[in-house]
Amino acid sequence: MAIAWIIAFLIMAIFFATSVKNGKIILSNNKALSSLSFDDLYNSFTLEVDKIEDISIKLLDEVLKIEKSNDDKVYIELYGSWDMKNEPVFSYKNNILLIEQKNTTSFYHKLLVLKLPENAISKNTNLNVDMKSGSIELSQFDLNKLSLSNVSGSTKVLESKFNVADVCYYFTMSLFL
Repeated sequence: MAIAWIIAFLIMAIFFATSVKNGKIILSNNKALSSLSFDDLYNSFTLEVDKIEDISIKLLDEVLKIEKSNDDKVYIELYGSWDMKNEPVFSYKNNILLIEQKNTTSFYHKLLVLKLPENAISKNTNLNVDMKSGSIELSQFDLNKLSLSNVSGSTKVLESKFNVADVCYYFTMSLFL
């Protein structure tokens, strides 16, 4: 019995020792993916837009940061353990920006940064974000409607204004400043 406990302890020690990168523990089922961090750019996309009336984002377990871009383009940057199977699809048509993740593998280290041009976003723009288990961060926007849905994770809205807010969360920590 003692030998079984020693073997189990050694397996756990090896697992945690191989999950450390730069002093941080990164837990993942896949050794190759566990070596990736938010600093690793997977892919980036650029869209030229005139005006955005509606933004709809549907993701599962990622970190989503929405911020302003420095010019008149939309930038979508993917960091971490994305791959072709779980990469989100996006489109811009009739002043509507859609970002949706069709397939995913859960609990990997993924970040999506959406940079929106200030001149394309107006007080009439609606933002709808639907997440299952991830973090949402939005800063410095003046919007018509803000609709956030998040089951678990965190929601942070900083220095933003909106006429209508619809926030639905279950086990989410939210911060509005």
